[in-house]
Amino acid sequence: MECSKCNFRSAIGYCGITHELLCEECGVHCDQCGMFVGAEHVYETRKGVKLCPKCQDERRARKSDKHKKHPHDREPAPAQKGSDTSLAALESEAPLPGELEDEEVAADEVVLSRSGYRKWQPWQFSMLLAVFGVIGATLIIVFPSFRGITLGDGSYFPMAYIVVFLPILAFVWAFIGLTYAKFWEDREKCLASSGLGILAIIMLFGSWFTDPVRYVEQQTEIAVKTRDDMNSKELDQWREGVLDRYR
Repeated sequence: MECSKCNFRSAIGYCGITHELLCEECGVHCDQCGMFVGAEHVYETRKGVKLCPKCQDERRARKSDKHKKHPHDREPAPAQKGSDTSLAALESEAPLPGELEDEEVAADEVVLSRSGYRKWQPWQFSMLLAVFGVIGATLIIVFPSFRGITLGDGSYFPMAYIVVFLPILAFVWAFIGLTYAKFWEDREKCLASSGLGILAIIMLFGSWFTDPVRYVEQQTEIAVKTRDDMNSKELDQWREGVLDRYR
């Protein structure tokens, strides 16, 4: 006997809905009750569970009932078994597959998890670090006293070298969010945090290049280098010129 759908392969059973002969490619077993039906009658859930029309109707009824009772008070759905209409099952009278775990329990767990603590996503870490970087750069620009730290030996260490690690770490978290597929739904947020990180870096380097202390250090280095390159006669002339300023 040939399949009524493809008219090519041998039939292994008949559809429990239309009673048409079906082959193994054109027919599908219901994962809930085991009924053999045509592929056009099968409903596939988000978890990949294939259900026949009868089991799908029962599933919808359970979903409507969950709004009438508290999730913990709801009784489990009764076990429903359909008839497997495949030829192999009819001949061997094999036992029907076991009942699947009720998906509504898993749905309740998802609802409970949404109401509780959720782990931070990479874009949140990236955005937080980038915002802190922008705030730090703004403080350095507005308050010149924050631009650097004078160390014990008298040397000057710019604060920009410390704050710049914030946008760098923001880039790292944004890269994680853009790389892994499970975080791709937040790609726009990762790009936004990366933009804030770039802004923070520009502000930090701008504060360093406009720092008066840096200008003084550059002029001092130039003067020392110029003096070191002088011969003895030029050095004597330079000393006389400096002394003339105070005479």
